[in-house]
Amino acid sequence: MDTVYVTVRQNNHITRDNHWQSQRNYLFICKPGMMSEEPDYGAVLGLISHLSKDELQDLVNNDEKLAELLKDLPQMKHLANQQEMLLASNKSLAEFNLGLEPKLSQAKQNLIAKYEEAAQLSESVNTLKGQVGK
Repeated sequence: MDTVYVTVRQNNHITRDNHWQSQRNYLFICKPGMMSEEPDYGAVLGLISHLSKDELQDLVNNDEKLAELLKDLPQMKHLANQQEMLLASNKSLAEFNLGLEPKLSQAKQNLIAKYEEAAQLSESVNTLKGQVGK
């Protein structure tokens, strides 16, 4: 499974995962297998190389436009798809686990009953030992 890390530094706080936020300090978008310190400038440059100076300045000053631009990056689309798949997988697993709850509850009740029975038998054995010893 390919992993893409988005590293955002804002006010000396760094986050590395699929949660990203637009900011003005710096943004690294890394290819799968790359360390988060090695940015993939190609993807971003491909999107912004044709923009005018005013359009670039607008991106710097407008976090919403920057976020919209970043959403169109292949890495971000991959992260969104991966997140959706993980959410669906997690939901499916949770539903499966909940389906096992009645069986687990019954097994737990059986264990409690057997433990109580064993405790009673142990007490009976100790009582019989005491009677034999007299």
